[in-house]
Amino acid sequence: MMPPMEKPNGLLSMIFLLSFMGGAAMAQKVQFHVGLILDSESLVGKMSNTSISMALEDFYKSHPHYTTRVVLHGRDSHMDIIAAASAALDLIKNHQVQAILGPQKSSQSTFVSAVGTKSHVPIISFSATSPSLIPSRTPYFIRAALNDSTQSTAIAALVSHFGWREVVPIYDDTDFGASLLPSLIDALTQANARVPYRSVISPSASDDLILAELYKLMSMQTRVFVVHMTSSRGARLFLKAREAGMLGEGYAWIVSDGMTNLLDSLDTSVIESMQGVIGVKPYVPESKELQDFNARWKVRFRTADHASVFALWAYDAARAVAMAAEKVVRAGRAGLGFAGSEVVNNSTDLETLGVSKSGAELLNAILKTGFVGLSGPFRLVDGQLQSSAFEIVNVIGRGGRRIGFWSPVDGLSRRLNSTTAPMARLGPIMWPGETWAMPRGWVVPTSGRKMRIGVPVKNGFDEFVKVQWDNGTNTTTVSGYCIDMFDAVMQSLPYSVPYEYIPFGGPDRKVTGSYNDMVYQVFLHVFPRGSPLVSDVSRAILNVTEGDKMSGIEKKWFGDLTTCPSEDSTVSSDSLSSGSFWGLFLITGTTTTLALIVSLILYICENWGELRALVSESSLLRGLVAVSRHYDQRHPSMGRAPTFADSKHAKVSPDCVVDDDDGSRSAVSVHDPRSGEFPSPTTDGGSTSGEASPAHVELVVVRG
Repeated sequence: MMPPMEKPNGLLSMIFLLSFMGGAAMAQKVQFHVGLILDSESLVGKMSNTSISMALEDFYKSHPHYTTRVVLHGRDSHMDIIAAASAALDLIKNHQVQAILGPQKSSQSTFVSAVGTKSHVPIISFSATSPSLIPSRTPYFIRAALNDSTQSTAIAALVSHFGWREVVPIYDDTDFGASLLPSLIDALTQANARVPYRSVISPSASDDLILAELYKLMSMQTRVFVVHMTSSRGARLFLKAREAGMLGEGYAWIVSDGMTNLLDSLDTSVIESMQGVIGVKPYVPESKELQDFNARWKVRFRTADHASVFALWAYDAARAVAMAAEKVVRAGRAGLGFAGSEVVNNSTDLETLGVSKSGAELLNAILKTGFVGLSGPFRLVDGQLQSSAFEIVNVIGRGGRRIGFWSPVDGLSRRLNSTTAPMARLGPIMWPGETWAMPRGWVVPTSGRKMRIGVPVKNGFDEFVKVQWDNGTNTTTVSGYCIDMFDAVMQSLPYSVPYEYIPFGGPDRKVTGSYNDMVYQVFLHVFPRGSPLVSDVSRAILNVTEGDKMSGIEKKWFGDLTTCPSEDSTVSSDSLSSGSFWGLFLITGTTTTLALIVSLILYICENWGELRALVSESSLLRGLVAVSRHYDQRHPSMGRAPTFADSKHAKVSPDCVVDDDDGSRSAVSVHDPRSGEFPSPTTDGGSTSGEASPAHVELVVVRG
């Protein structure tokens, strides 16, 4: 019989054997050293550290047969550029890491990527979103996040959708903040919106300086602001904006993904001050893997909020590095060491920095890696992650409520891949001030200058414009049809516009210059370029002229002209009638009568003998008829027009030459119809014939 202790000893031997075999199997795994540079005290740094650890655990749990194991070497950059570059040098020189995840900020990535390019070590950043970082200029830099410039078009689409024409950007005075401005302004310009002012907030600005800048913005007419800041500085901005009263009715705020991605992590006081704000952030599609990750994330990170997109990008970046490491090690074409890393006396670290043997192959493997990650499709084009769509949220209550999407293909839409009507492209929005009425986007501030309206000072037509001065109070009163019409237009605007009338005259209160001079002084100076007041005033003019107000103004100054006078009414003295032209009739009749008398006297004097004979030989009636015929024969043009027969039987000389209009001379033949002969032309173009009767001749004109 076996001693009672022998069975336990056999069991311990079996456990020891299995442990030895498992340890031997682990010893056969290839360690792939990867650096990790984060700002460990920042929220994004803490999230990313947890997310990367979970990513490697999940990856090797689902791929236990892989021969590689990524070994992380973490470094804290302490939110400093030099510290991040120094950490990269230490990781490459002393730990010979094959790749570096991070750094966290765009300004840090600029220096770290230069070190990585020199040593052929890929730098994979999942939070450096500045457009100033261009992977093509630093080939060993990979942006496993979206470029900030990709959201510029989405923001401009929102501005265009709401019809705003002026936008003021508020941004950090850092590389992260300023790098978005070029692409944002270009996108706003294409959306017919202008940027009249740029508000730059220094990272070291105190609360008083922030408040002073906000009061400066309040004195301007623009009421649409786009905020591109980190979550910490953006939180300070909105707390002060609420204190200044800039989160009330009439204001519109749009925040970039820098703050929208971390809405769930902001304090309650900050969220309360951001009620009604619109946010833009990358769209993360729902999936079973994401739901499972968020459940484990809340336990691991000890929070009730879901993981931000930065944590998801870090998770996918770590997975991409693990996949690429397996490909490089399996290929085995290059070692994992560094070449040329010998230590030289009196040399700097950069001079002794080696070159990774597998750097180029690892870089190519990462760039070609593609999969569906937690944040969506992981696909690198030109060294950076490609965007699929952006989610538009409205801050209501404790966080952001989705109101729509933006994609490069569909633009703004209530749902992805849908073609809804333009007015239904977004869901209902609660604006600052807890109102559902869309802000106009601008106002005329009461602290600003009044609009100055020039009024001509001239005599006459007081019904249109009349300027009166009160010497006692030294005030000016302007009245008239044009004044009432302009007042009606300005009162019909849905907002108050302060203005004043300025008489266009000299110190003596008399006309100065001409009307054209006044028009020239105000031409192109009435409204600022791009001012929304232009379209609003034009629309108000149409509403007034086509409405009932216009008829009331006309009746006030010109009387009731809508009805015609009755037939029984007496015509006023100002009306025109036949009696109005009696002077013209008198002059015309007198002149005509005198001309007729003079003409008759001259005719009688010239033909007295013949007329006396005609009258004496017959009765009075026949005498008058004979005199009329005689007058008609003497003045044929007054009785009838000349006929062709008159011209045919005209008396002409047998030998004559007619001058044409062009100065040439034409021969004229005289033909006697009784002889039946035509004269023969002479050498000089004329014609000769015998005697011809002076009467009944025909003219034959021969054109030379």
